[in-house]
Amino acid sequence: REKAVTPKRLLRSSEECSKWSAIERKERVVYNRYCSQRGGSGMATPSPATDRDTVRRRCAEARESMELTSQLLLLQQGSRLQSLESLGRGNESYGKARDVIVANTKGLAISIKDLVSLLGQRDASTHAAICQAVLGVGEQVVVLTEAAAQAAYLSALTFDTSSKPCVPGLVDEYAFAKARQLIYFAYERFKIENGHMSVEIILQLSRTFADNLAVLTKGCKTAIDSGGLSEMDRAQFSTCVQSLQGTTAAFLTSLKSFASSTSSGDRRRCLIFGRPVLEAVNSVVTFAGFPKFAGKPAELSRRGSERQTEILGGAMAVVSSSVLLLNAIDAIMDDAGNSHGWQKMVSCSKAVAEATRLLCTSLKEYDPVTPRSRSPNPSTRHFS
Repeated sequence: REKAVTPKRLLRSSEECSKWSAIERKERVVYNRYCSQRGGSGMATPSPATDRDTVRRRCAEARESMELTSQLLLLQQGSRLQSLESLGRGNESYGKARDVIVANTKGLAISIKDLVSLLGQRDASTHAAICQAVLGVGEQVVVLTEAAAQAAYLSALTFDTSSKPCVPGLVDEYAFAKARQLIYFAYERFKIENGHMSVEIILQLSRTFADNLAVLTKGCKTAIDSGGLSEMDRAQFSTCVQSLQGTTAAFLTSLKSFASSTSSGDRRRCLIFGRPVLEAVNSVVTFAGFPKFAGKPAELSRRGSERQTEILGGAMAVVSSSVLLLNAIDAIMDDAGNSHGWQKMVSCSKAVAEATRLLCTSLKEYDPVTPRSRSPNPSTRHFS
């Protein structure tokens, strides 16, 4: 406020903003959207959501989940060269990762088919099913992306003996970022629903908060016990654990009270104690993302990197076409008579099917157990 705003200063600020990574910009937008309001404005009661708005929010959630996963596992060089311990499949073989991809490819095709059918007979009774189908598409694409990143890493690493595996970091960046996103989604859903929630939904949101906050707490404790931290960093992670535990206890207590009464006063209490949870979560994840806590990326040969790039390119094509599919569904929810939206949805459905086919083909070609001699396909290399 004290400095005059000049075109030169605005240009400098614009240049600084352009240096942010894509994922950092996205996380800033998500965090500011959920946590920027304070005081009286933060306690304003939103209007009840319509069924159409609910479907559009589920589309937004699915899109953001797919985009975050692709940013961390497919696009960022440091993350995509790491073995993915956070997926719970760190010790799996290439064959198991491929089986996961094939299974989710079939499930994704079924979900899209059901989604198109439900949209064709859309009425008040089908909106809940549409929401579930949209979330199902997002979840399957995320799992498929995770498995593809794992398969790409294993294929590249085992191509020749000159490649060296990565050294895991003290903190799992992907697990932390994913936990933060799920916490934000749950809090936003609680705010928008405006108290029109069943006890089952409230308990489901409570489990989402508890499970993902436990992921962050466990990650901080693992870093503390690793022995690779300085005294100051160890103290900082210990404080992070205390901050998460304190804010979480207060918030979950208020949620429990709201589940038993669903009164406006208890809802207000949840909103009051929920904001410190989001701020604590964002601080912990941002601190844990410091470069000094990151691991050492794998050293891959040129041919191994080309293998990895093609598999990751196929997975990126699946994500991109799925995001465009949800954008088309958004347009249809705005206007059911939008013929362009229906045509776009059909085209995107075919694009998803083609992308999954190319991904499965790449997995077969680059199987380290039964390798096939060929150079990377020029027609799919551009996906990277």
